[in-house]
This record gives sequence, structure tokens and C-alpha cells, in this order.
Amino acid sequence: MKTFKIKTFGCKVNQYEGQFLRETLLKNGMEDITGTTGLPPDIYIVNTCTVTKKADIEAVHFFKKILEDNKNTGKFILTGCLVEKDRDFLEEKFKDFLSDKVVIVNNSDKEKIVDMIFDAKPLRISGISNFYGHEKAFVKIQDGCSNFCSYCKVPLVRHKLSCRRPDDILEEISCLVQNGFEEIILTGVCLGSWNHDDLSFSNLLTLITDRIKGNFRIRISSIEPYYINSNIIDLINKNKKICSHFHIPLQSGDDKILHLMNRHYTFAGFLNITKQIHKKVKSASITTDVIVGFPGEQEKHFLNTLKAIQKIKPLRVHIFSYSRRKGTEAFKLGNTVSEKEKKGRVARLTEVVEKASFEYRKNFPNKNLNVLIEKFPDKATGMVRGYSENYINVLVRNLPDSSRLMGKIISCKIVEISEKHTIGEALL
Repeated sequence: MKTFKIKTFGCKVNQYEGQFLRETLLKNGMEDITGTTGLPPDIYIVNTCTVTKKADIEAVHFFKKILEDNKNTGKFILTGCLVEKDRDFLEEKFKDFLSDKVVIVNNSDKEKIVDMIFDAKPLRISGISNFYGHEKAFVKIQDGCSNFCSYCKVPLVRHKLSCRRPDDILEEISCLVQNGFEEIILTGVCLGSWNHDDLSFSNLLTLITDRIKGNFRIRISSIEPYYINSNIIDLINKNKKICSHFHIPLQSGDDKILHLMNRHYTFAGFLNITKQIHKKVKSASITTDVIVGFPGEQEKHFLNTLKAIQKIKPLRVHIFSYSRRKGTEAFKLGNTVSEKEKKGRVARLTEVVEKASFEYRKNFPNKNLNVLIEKFPDKATGMVRGYSENYINVLVRNLPDSSRLMGKIISCKIVEISEKHTIGEALL
């Protein structure tokens, strides 16, 4: 029996595709030894990300290391978003290995990897049934983006727009729920653009919660403000199977910078969306993304972003230091903000974000929240932890036999809230 390992970098879409590939190889009789040490696989697949320069460096460094550690064994396949646009660079980087050990596969050809591994025509799968290493399952419903934000490389490497059929999505989620997954995260490169025939994204959410039986909840991953409308907000308010959590990328709180980023909204428009959400979905949380140090961002522009966070009061912010990506419109603008200045702004923004998170979480003392227990404990306290329906990271105490409850949703009463932690008592 041939063995394999898969290492996937990057977003939930990429994670899903890695799992799809894993299950396809298992279906064809291979053995997954990912996570084991001292056992070189017959096939090692590295599924790359290219959203930032750091992501590029991490993937290339990892691939180089496994080649060096396994000089006399196995075949290595390099695929993913980095490959799609930077194949020439990678072929030059690993030219000494290409003839016998290394195969480079474009991201758009990822599904053809199984054809390269097997002599006979391989068996195919229609969807995933598990999710390696996770208590939650990601379900990809859409691929591709044509928004062309000026900083973003993604439309260059995932340009083909596609939406999965609703029946295929329902079948996959049903299988995952039957196999014990109690949180399903819908994901896509441009998630809110999903449509099929006359069905919209909100129609799909209704189909999932109406037709699939069992104890589970649906979480929406990142969704652009362009796609949030009253139908989605009203549905999340009424339907308790959909998590009251909106991850809406902001990127900047300054209208001039948003224009340079080719983001088609103003901060006032973004703020109005969050107000509508809080008006209708009382416990809802907002999480977001912010890019610091975009070309042309002066101190006055950055101060507008700080003020924006203070107004939105998000539960969490993914802060990115601007990464120059060749091929994007912003690449032509140069890199006008120094690395030192970016680092200082990240620190200042982080401080504001932590205060905003505390302000939001202070609304939940003595409230009951439904928490999905995760297997990795909190490093600082050693307590079992998990995420509530509104994405609060809750440390859970008094939880007997926690190993039995991994991946399960339990009710917790919030008993302590500090700037650093939210602590709940398990209600069993």
C-alpha cells in the first residue's frame, strides 16, 4: 500500500481542497501517514498559499526542507496558489530535483494530481466526509474572484468563477453532520457571490437549515460587505442554526485608501451595515480584516482606521502588514510606508482592537453561550477552550471528561470577562 502526506497552507478554501485530495487518495487505497514522524511517505503533497510574501516564503522553505530531509525517498508534488502564478520561479528554485523527485502542478490542475499518481483510472469522490485535524468542517461552495482589489493576488491565481450545485452542497454537509461534525463553515473565495439558477446565498442558507437534520450549526466565513443585505441579516436573526457572527473585511477606515485599494464602498457605508446587524441581531459579533501600511497611507489615514475600529467595536481583527504582490495594481505604487512605520502602526492598532473586543465581550456576563469544544487547550491557562456561536473564544472550566466532548457544542454560562479572557462554566 502506498503512503502519502499532505501539508496545506493558507485559507479555508485551500484547506478544503487539501481534504478533498486526501479523501480521494484514501478512496484509491493509499494510506495517510500525515502527522507521523520518521516515516517517509511514497508521495508528499504540499498545497501552497500566496496571499502574502510571508506565505510564499513559508511554503518554499517547508518544501525545501522536506526535500532535504528525504533525499533518497519518495516523490514530491508542489501545488496550490503560489504555483499558479510563480511556476517559472519554482521550477528554477527546484530545478535539480524536477527530473525525478518533484512534480509541479498548477492550482487549476489540482484535481489531476490523482491521475498522475495512479496507473489505472482512479476512483473519484463527489465530496468530503471528514476533516483531518479539525473539530469543525469547512465546505467550499464557491471559487474564484473578479473583484481585483488593488493589493490582492488572488484573482490572478483563482480567476475562474464557479458555484457548486446546491444538491451537492446539501449532500456533503449531511454526510459531515452524520459523521459527528457539529459546526460547518461555509467558505469560498468570494462567498457571498454564490448563486445557482434562481437561488441566492440566503436561499442556500435556508435550504441547508431546513433540509438537513441533526445537531449542527452553520458559520459563514469571510463575506464582503457588497453581499450583505437585509435578507441575510433577517435570516441570521431568525434562524438559530446560523451563527450570529459576521466576518466582513474592512481593510481600511479611510475612504481615500479604500479607493486606492479598489474597494467599492465608503467607511460610512460599512458602518451602516454593522449598525443594521446590531439593530436586528442583538448578540451578533463583527470580526474583520485590516491592512496596515498600504502605499500612500499617511498618519491621518491610519488615524481614521483607528477611529473606525473604535466605532465598529469588532470582536476580533486580523491585522495584515501590507505585502507587495507582483502583478497587482498596488505593486505599481511602490512601497511608500517603511517597515518600521508599519510595525509601529500594527502595535497601535492591536491595542485599540483589544479594547474594542473587551467592550463587546462585556455585554455577556451571566449569559449562556453555546461553545464548540476544541482539542487544543489555551496555552496561557491550560483550560479547555472553544468558540461560541458569536465567535467569542471561551475558556471552559469544570468540564468533566473533556476528551469525550471534543467537537461537541455545549452550553456555558459566562462567569468572568477580562481584557484577555472570557471564562465560562459548563452547564451539563
